[in-house]
Order: sequence, then structure tokens, then C-alpha cells
Amino acid sequence: AVIVAALAAAAAGFRAFADRRKLEGRTRVQFAVSTLFLVVVALCVGTVRRNRDYYDDLGMWRDVSARRPDNARAWINIGVLSERREDPIGAVEAYRKALRIAPEYPDAYYNLGVALIRLKRNGDAEVAFQSAINLAPDYLPAHVNLGALLSLRGDLEGAAAEYRMALSIAPRN
Repeated sequence: AVIVAALAAAAAGFRAFADRRKLEGRTRVQFAVSTLFLVVVALCVGTVRRNRDYYDDLGMWRDVSARRPDNARAWINIGVLSERREDPIGAVEAYRKALRIAPEYPDAYYNLGVALIRLKRNGDAEVAFQSAINLAPDYLPAHVNLGALLSLRGDLEGAAAEYRMALSIAPRN
């Protein structure tokens, strides 16, 4: 689609320029070939640059977030990919950016909680899981992880309540 649009724009521009300059015959053909060549070179350069940016998935999402910093999906994907690369600090930063943009997104709170556990920030992880649950009361993994954190800090009643909720959501799990 981009190539077709670029070629159509180049053709329209060429026609307008050639008509204004009253280019005829061989001169018009040479100008058309030169214009086409420049458009193809520009598209090739753009492709090479894009391939460099999109060499890996994290690079692609970083490019998206640089171009559209208000794209919560980009920041969430940066967080997920940062976690996969053993970078929980980068993941937490990305999830927090996503949540500033889209605070109604329970998956971002859940993922933030998981990353915070990896950083041994269990209190903050509890808050993140609870935020996910507040937005999506049937969010099974958030209940399970919140129950585990409550159990770790000795709140066995709270942990049992979360596990009961998880069982009511998915009784066969």
C-alpha cells in the first residue's frame, strides 16, 4: 500500500511538473525514469531503516513508543519483552508508563505485580494485584498471586479468602 501510494504520488507530481515545464518526448521520458529511480531509492532507504529498527521485537516496540509515546500497548509489550530478557526494572518502568496512559487495564497491573515480585517488592506487588482485581474481579491469576503474597507475609485469612475466590472463579483448576 505504501509503495502504491508513493508511486501514485510520484506519478502525479511528475505529470504536474512535466506539464508546467512543457517537457516533451525524450526529455519527458528521461525525467520520468529519473523520478521513478529516486522514488525507488527513497523506498529502499526507508525499508533498510525500518528493518534496522525492527530487527528484534523489543526494538520494534521501542520504535513504536518513541513515535507514539501515548500508546499503552507498546509500553505493555516493552514490559513483557523486558521481563523475558531478565530486566524486571525495565519492565516495571514500562508497565508504569502504560498505566499512566491507560489506568483501566488490569493486565498491566497484573504484569506489574509479577515484575515487582521479581524485584522482591512484595508490598507493591500486592497493591498491583489488588488493582487488577478491582478492575476485573474474576482475574484468576491476580487472586492466586495475591493469595501467595498474603500467605508469605502471614495473613493466612486473607490468603485463604483469595484462594477461595480463585476456586469460585475456576473450580476445576
